[in-house]
Amino acid sequence: MDDIQFLKGKVETQEAFFHRFNELHQQGKQIVLTSDRPPHELPDLPERLISRFQSGLVADIKPPEYETRLAILQLLVRDEELEVSLDVLDFIASSIRNNVRQLSGVIHRLAAMSRLTGCRVDMDLAQKEIRSSLGTITRRLTAGTITSVVAESFDVLPKQLKGSDRKHTVLIPRQVSMSLI
Repeated sequence: MDDIQFLKGKVETQEAFFHRFNELHQQGKQIVLTSDRPPHELPDLPERLISRFQSGLVADIKPPEYETRLAILQLLVRDEELEVSLDVLDFIASSIRNNVRQLSGVIHRLAAMSRLTGCRVDMDLAQKEIRSSLGTITRRLTAGTITSVVAESFDVLPKQLKGSDRKHTVLIPRQVSMSLI
C-alpha cells in the first residue's frame, strides 16, 4: 500500500486496514507499505497501527545515485528494444535525479515516439521530451557558469571577478561568486 500517511484522520479506514493487516500477517503474507516518513513520525495514527508498521523492516529509500539511474535506463531501453546512445542516457540520468517513475516514463514516451514517427532517439529528441514532460532541464552548475551569471548580475566582467582588483564594485560580486561556488 502506497502513501500510508494518508490514513490520518480516517478512523473507519484505519479500523478496516487494521483488521486486514492482521489477517494478512496471520496468513504469513508479505505486506509492503510506503510512506513519506518513518512509522514513529506518522501523525494521528493509532499506536496499534504504528507498532505493526514498526514490527517489520523499515527502510529509508533515498533517490538513486547517478550510476543506479543509468543502469535503470539501460534496462528500460533493453526492455523496450530501443537503440539509445550512452550520451543520451547520460543526459537523461543527469536530468532526472529523484524519481525512477520519471525515468521510466521518459523512456516509454521516447520509445513510443520512435515507433510512431520512425525517428531515432537522439539528444535533440530526448531534450525535447524532458522539456515538454518535466519542464525546464536542470543543468549541472559549474564554477564558470556561476561566475558568468554573478558577473552579469553585478554588471562586471567575469575576468574582473578572477582578478586581484579590490574595488568595492568587484569585491562584493567576487564574494557572492565564491560563496555560491
